[in-house]
This record gives sequence, structure tokens and C-alpha cells, in this order.
Amino acid sequence: MSEESAPLAPAATSYSSTTGQGPTFGVDEGIAAAGIGGYHYRRYLLLSSAAISISMSFSISFIVMITLVCRDNVHVFLGFWVMALVFSGFMVGTVIAGLLCDRLGRKPVLVAGTWIIVIHFVLMSVTVETEYRFYPWHVGLGLGMGLVEFTYIIMIAEFATPDIRSIAISVSGFLFGLGSLLTSIISYFSINTLGWRTTILICGIPVALSAVGVCFVSETPKYLCTSGQVGPARILLEEIAEENGNKLPEGDLVGVHVEDRGNMREIFRKPHQKDTMLLIASYFLVGVVFYSAWSMLPFILQSGHCDLPYRPLTSLCTFSGQILLENLILTTSQLFFLPVVVMVNSLWGRLPALRVVSGILTVVSILLTVCWGGHHLFLLFLFIQRGLSQNLLVVLLIYTPELYPTHIRAVSSSGVIAFSAVGGLVSSLIVWSVGYNIHWEILLVVLAVCSSATFILSWAFSKETKDATLQDGTGAAHTD
Repeated sequence: MSEESAPLAPAATSYSSTTGQGPTFGVDEGIAAAGIGGYHYRRYLLLSSAAISISMSFSISFIVMITLVCRDNVHVFLGFWVMALVFSGFMVGTVIAGLLCDRLGRKPVLVAGTWIIVIHFVLMSVTVETEYRFYPWHVGLGLGMGLVEFTYIIMIAEFATPDIRSIAISVSGFLFGLGSLLTSIISYFSINTLGWRTTILICGIPVALSAVGVCFVSETPKYLCTSGQVGPARILLEEIAEENGNKLPEGDLVGVHVEDRGNMREIFRKPHQKDTMLLIASYFLVGVVFYSAWSMLPFILQSGHCDLPYRPLTSLCTFSGQILLENLILTTSQLFFLPVVVMVNSLWGRLPALRVVSGILTVVSILLTVCWGGHHLFLLFLFIQRGLSQNLLVVLLIYTPELYPTHIRAVSSSGVIAFSAVGGLVSSLIVWSVGYNIHWEILLVVLAVCSSATFILSWAFSKETKDATLQDGTGAAHTD
């Protein structure tokens, strides 16, 4: 049977079912009835490994760059150039992921991205000992990161039920920090004894295992339904329900088949236009804050512009030890704020979480500009800023897929998330050139301004999506 498309989904749609007779149920009802169990835990474990892999690949590249600049006195512009290549590739990869996910499916894009990262590790390990020749491969790294990071977030959002979606995506954000910590531990014990090539190969082992693991992740039922594959979607839901000890509703599964999937022009039309523009600005600002906070501390430690209280301790350690120390504290700060983010998201909703986290981040960023110098408070606020900016990015990643219907969810989410890479590109320019050569106070003021602007923008959002079921034709569940 066919039906006129919903107002929020202007692309041509048609409804199809397995038999066309008797009672029917939608994919959201099927996902809820199938429940949560072993199937989801295994799939989530595999998808989480993808988060760790992109974190490790980005971290090892950053460790190489920061070591060359701060320890081996390589010109600082080289560091900016390499990070610019990474973020450029990340931006392109994210956009490509969105376009392909809505046309080819989520799984093929995820698999392709993880194997691109594996290839990057191989090429980097082969050329790293020949000084600078390995740097062009960072474009491939950024491309793989864009494909993977965006796609696994979308898959987690579509696999999970509304009551656990925020928890699942929040934990994946923490795993990004865990991957950085694991990379710094490996680097600390192997760089000086085994060399760069062996270190990169060791870090590449978990990445290769993740690439193999995601090959066993199934396509999401939501994508199967919107692409007209209702039969495979029904079989998949039955497998999930059987494994979890549940049963699907009586009747046939009904899906919305959208002919014009992945039309990016649709996200700039009503009713999505306002949300899209707000998300673009928010991702850009948070990208500047997060990536600047993530990368500036090693430079501050090495530059001597700030007489930090534990500088005498770190000066006695190896450079890789300093990176290990900061990643350990970063991961701890992310873990510390994670329960708060999960609780606010689950109990109050996405908008309160966005406003609370961005508000605290604004206060901390302003205090950082005041505490610049040799104060203990400066270090405390710096690590709080890093943890909050990471968790604010996670809040946006939870909120974004819930704002758009399935047939444009991937392309819309990728289009706005790509601007976090633009923010990373700007942060690289500031940190690697302006901040290193002039004054760090300027960078801290910039971060305070960006944090304040994000907080102001958070009040312009109007749609609350805490209970959204990611319905194919309606997008967000309700509005304030």
C-alpha cells in the first residue's frame, strides 16, 4: 500500500510490508519489542572499538608531531601543516560518509573507514624513519577518521532504544579518551627503546582488530526499512528478539521506502533550517575549544611561557612521560564528568544537558584567562576545560541524530559534524603558530569567547528529543 509522505519528509515515500495483509507494526515498535540484550552488547563492543581505533590513530600522529616540534626543534609550521591535513581529510571524510550512508548503508562506510585507517598505519610505519616523507598520509588518516567517527555514532543511535541511547553514545566519547591514554602508554614504553616504527605497529594492532571486528556488525534495521529492504529488516529484528528472549509484535513489519534518500538540500529547508544552522555554529565553536584544549598543554609545558607548579617534575621526565601524564589526567577528567552528562541527558533531556555543560565550560574558560600564570588553579581549570569540552561534543553527538528523520539522518548529521573539523583546523592554526610564537593568553581569551558563544546558542535550540524514537517520517519526537 502507499501513502502520501509526511510533511517533514518531502522526499517521495511509499509504505511496504512483508505480505501486505493483516496487522502491521513499525520498525520503532520492532526495536522496542526486541529489547536490549547480548546482541546489542556485542555490537556495541565492536562499534566502540572503532572509537578507540580513531582515537589511537589521531593520538599517535599528534605524538609524532609534538615530539618533533618540542623535542627535536622542527619548525612549528610543520606541525600545523600536518594537523591541517588531518582535519581537512576529516572534514571531507565526514561529508562523504553522510552521502554514502544514506545511499549505500551504514556498514559499508564503517568498514571502509576502518581499513583506510589500517592502511594509514602501515604507510606511516614504513615511512616514519625517513623523516618527513610520511606526512602526506595524514590526509588518509583524516578521511578514515571522518568515515568511522560519524558512522559508528549513527549506528549506535539507530541500534539503541531511547532509554539507553544517551548512555551508549556518552560512553563511546569516553572511549575516545581511553584510546588516547592507551596510545600514550604504548609510546612511553616503546619509543625510546624500540623506535617509532615498532611503536606505530604496536598501536596498529588494536586498530587492525577493530577493522576485522566491524566486518561482523550488521546493518541497522532502520536503514533497511527506509531503503525498501523490509524482509531483511524483519529477519534481523527476529534474530535480535530471539536472542534477547522476546517476541516481535503480531503482524507484518511496515517500512517507509524513501526514493530520494540523502538529499543534503533538504536540511537547509524548513523545518530543519534553523536546527541545521545552529548545529553548524555549535560544532564549529566546540571544535575550536576541544581541539585547542586537547593540543595546547604540551606546548605550554615546553614553551616556558607559564611557570606551572609541576614543571620541575615533568622536566625530569622524558617527553613521552609528559604526554602520558596529560592523557592520564585528560581521561580522568572525561570520566569524572561522564556520569553528570549521562544523568542530565537521561533525566532532564538534551537541551538542559547542552545548556548546563556549555554554561559550566564558559565559566571555567573565563576563569582560565584570570588564572593564567603559576597558579595551581590554572592546571585545575585547564583539565576541567578539556573534560567538559569533550563531553559537550558528546552531548551534541547525542542530540544531532535525533533531530532528523532516517532518510536524511546521515547526510544531515555529517554536514553539521564536519564543522567540528573546521574548528579543529582553526585551532591548529592558533595553537601551532599564533599561540606558540606570541602569547598563550590570547588563545585562552579566544576559547572563552567560543565557549560563551556556544552557551548563548544553546538557548536558541527549541526541540527536546529525549524521548525521540528516531521515527522515519517525523524526526524529533516533540518540541517544547
